[in-house]
Amino acid sequence: MSVSRRVRILHVDDDPAFLETISAALAAEREAFEVVTETSARAALDVLEETPVDCVLSDYEMPEMDGLTLLEAVREIDPGVPFILFTGKGTEAIASRAISAGVTDYLQKEAEADQIPLLANRIENAIEQREHARQFESLVANLPGMVYQVRLEEGWPFEYVGGEVEALTGYPAERLASGDVSLGRDIIHPDDRERVMDVVRAHHESGDSFEVTYRMRTKSGDTRHVWERGRTVAAADGTPLVEGFITDVTDRRERERELERFETFLENSSDVIVHIGSDGQMRYQSPGTEFIFDHEPGRNLGKNVFDFVHPEDRERVLAEFVSAIDSPETQFETVEMRLEATDGEYVWVEAAGVDQTDTDIGGVIVSLRDISERKAHERELMRYGQTLEALQSTTRELLTAADREEVAELALASIEDILDFDTVGMWFADEERTVLEPVAISESGERLVSEPPVYSEASQSLSWEAYESGSLWVVEDTHEHDQRYNTETPIRGEIIAPLDEHGVLNVGARARDAFDERDVTLVELWAGSVTAVLDRIEREHELRERETELTRERDRLDEFASVVSHDLRNPLNVATGRLELARAECESEHLESVETALDRMEQLIGDSLALARQGEAVVETSSVALPDLVSDCADTVELDPAALDVRTDIAVRADANRLAQVMENLLRNAVDHGGENVHVTVGDLSAAAGFYVADDGPGVPEDQRERIFESGYTRTDGGTGLGLAIVRQIVEAHGWDIRATEADTGGARFEISGVEIV
Repeated sequence: MSVSRRVRILHVDDDPAFLETISAALAAEREAFEVVTETSARAALDVLEETPVDCVLSDYEMPEMDGLTLLEAVREIDPGVPFILFTGKGTEAIASRAISAGVTDYLQKEAEADQIPLLANRIENAIEQREHARQFESLVANLPGMVYQVRLEEGWPFEYVGGEVEALTGYPAERLASGDVSLGRDIIHPDDRERVMDVVRAHHESGDSFEVTYRMRTKSGDTRHVWERGRTVAAADGTPLVEGFITDVTDRRERERELERFETFLENSSDVIVHIGSDGQMRYQSPGTEFIFDHEPGRNLGKNVFDFVHPEDRERVLAEFVSAIDSPETQFETVEMRLEATDGEYVWVEAAGVDQTDTDIGGVIVSLRDISERKAHERELMRYGQTLEALQSTTRELLTAADREEVAELALASIEDILDFDTVGMWFADEERTVLEPVAISESGERLVSEPPVYSEASQSLSWEAYESGSLWVVEDTHEHDQRYNTETPIRGEIIAPLDEHGVLNVGARARDAFDERDVTLVELWAGSVTAVLDRIEREHELRERETELTRERDRLDEFASVVSHDLRNPLNVATGRLELARAECESEHLESVETALDRMEQLIGDSLALARQGEAVVETSSVALPDLVSDCADTVELDPAALDVRTDIAVRADANRLAQVMENLLRNAVDHGGENVHVTVGDLSAAAGFYVADDGPGVPEDQRERIFESGYTRTDGGTGLGLAIVRQIVEAHGWDIRATEADTGGARFEISGVEIV
C-alpha cells in the first residue's frame, strides 16, 4: 500500500549537497513527500520539538552526534516516529547496533539507479507500519474485551495482551505480559479449564479458528462468563501460539438464563398468559393453556377471546376491556369470569391485564389464573356461614329453655332443619351418672333405630366410651369397631360429641366415612352450645336451691337473734342490776365470780349476734385502702404500732365495716395467743389476688387449722370460739377464700384470696 496523504520527512545529513540531491529525488519520486532538511542534529531536534514529522531519515557519522545518539534523542521527543538510518558507512557492526537501538530500517548509501525508489519504498513502508500500529492500538483500546497471544505450553503464558485487560480480569496488563499470571492456570475457571483446552487442541490440529464460552475467574475471585474467538499460529521460531479475542458475556448469559427461566415458567405455570389485540383477537397463548382449558397452545390464535367468555359474564368483561383500550390512563382492574373449556364446561378464572396500547406490542397482556377451587370454597364458606347464623339463631331460642328436656327437643329440631344428617339423637346421664338414657331422637333416626338403647359402663358401646373420656369421637365405620353396641346397626358413620357430664350428642349416617372436617366442626360447636345451656340450667337450679336454703337459714338466724337479743338479754340485765344491789348491801367473795360470769354471758351474746348477722350476703362495696384499715383496727385492739409491719399498699373492693371486723378479729386473735410482745405482719399474696395476716406467736397445729373456723371452737380459756367463725362468715359472704397455715416465723398465718384488687 502506498501513502496517499501528504507526509513530512526530516532528512538529517552534514553534507548539504547530498541533502539537496536526495530531497529533490524523493520529492520527484513521491508527490506526497515533503522533505525538510537539516545539516545539524541539534537543528533537527529543534524542528522535531516544534513540528511533528512522519519519518526521520538520518546519516550515521555527523560532527555533533552520530545517528544512533540522535535516535535516542528523537525517541524521547516522539517514541513512535519511524527512524531510518541512511548512511554511507555500512558495516555489520553499525547495522547490528542500529537494530539493537531500535531503528525502523537501515539502508546504505549507494550510487545505484534504483536507490531512490528503494529508499522511497522504505520510507513509505515505515510510515504505513506506524499507521497500522496506531490503528491497531486504537482498535485494541476500544475493543469491549481484550486481545491476546499465548504460547501453547504448560499454563498458556501470555506472549502479548492488550485492550480492557484489567477491567476484564482484574489484573494489570503488565502482570499478564510478564508471565506472572497465565491464561490457563490463573484466569480460566478450574471447572472449565479442561474443556477449553480440549476445544483449542482440537482446532489446532485441524487448523480452524475456534469459538468457546467459559467462565473466567478474576483477581478478586469473582466469576464472569466470557466468549472467546481465536486460532493457533506459529511463532517465528516455530513455537505454536494461540491468538484471539476475549469479551465479557456475563450480562448476556444472565439475560439468556432469565429467558430460559421465563420460558420454563410459561411452560410449567398453571397461569396462562394471553396477548389480546385491540380487536379482541388472541395473538399469543402461553403453553399453560392446557392446564386450565385443555386447549392446545396456539390452537385458538386469531379467534375472538370474548367468544369463550360465559354469556352471563361477557358484557361485564367486554366493558372492562373496552375501557382499558379507550382510556389508557384507566387502571385495568382484576376481573373474575368464566371461560369455556374444550369439553363445553366453564372454568372460573381471575384475569389481570396490563395495557400495551401505547407500545409496540399493542393491545392488552392478560394473565389468567384458575380460581375454580377458590370459588367453590367461597360458596362452601357462604353455606357454612349461613349454617352458623342459623345455629346462632337457634342458640338464642335455647337460652329461653327452662329444663333439660326442652333443651333436647329444641336442639334436635334445629339440627334436623339446618344440618342434613341421617340421624341425630341426644342421651342424658342420670343423677348418679351411671347410665345414659335417650331423651330425644330425630324422625329419620326413629326410622333407622326404633328403640334407642340405654348406655352404661356395663354395656359395651362407643357412646359410653366417648362420654367417659370426654373426647369427641369421629367414627368412619362403626362396623369396624368391636365396641359398637348394636352389631347389626344400619348406621356406619358416626360423630359422638360429649356434653360434659350431662350426656352425649350422636350424629349418624348410613354411609361410611360420611363426615368432613366442616361437619365435625359444626357438631362440635353445636354440642358446645347445648352444653353451655345445660350448664346454665343446672347452675340456675342449684342457685334456686341455694336461695331456698339461705332463706331458711336466714329465718333461723333471725329467730335466733331475736331470742338472744330479747329473751336472753332481759334476764341478763336483771341479774346485772341485782348484782349491783347486792354489792351495796354486803360484801362477798362470790360477787366477783358472779360479775365475771355475767360479763362472759354478755360477750357470748354479742359474738353470737355478730355471727348470726355476718352470714348475710354483701350488697354494697367500695374501694378500701388496706394499709389505712389495718392501722385503724390495730388502734381498736390496742396493738402497739411498733409491733405491726404493713407490707402492702393495695386497695380492695369490699364492705368496709365488715372487712374491719375481719381485720380486728385476726389482730385480736394474734394478741390473745401471742401475748403482749407478739409481732404482726400484713402483706400481699404472691401467688393469688389477696393478702395475709401473720404473727410470730405459737402458731396453729396442723390438725386444728380447719377446726379453728368452727363456731364454739377455742384454744384459750375465756374465749367464745366465735371470732374466727365470724371471720370466715364475712370472707365467704364476699366470695373470698380463707385458710390457716404456718408463718415463716412459726406463728399463725391467715391467707385471704380471691379478692378483687382495685
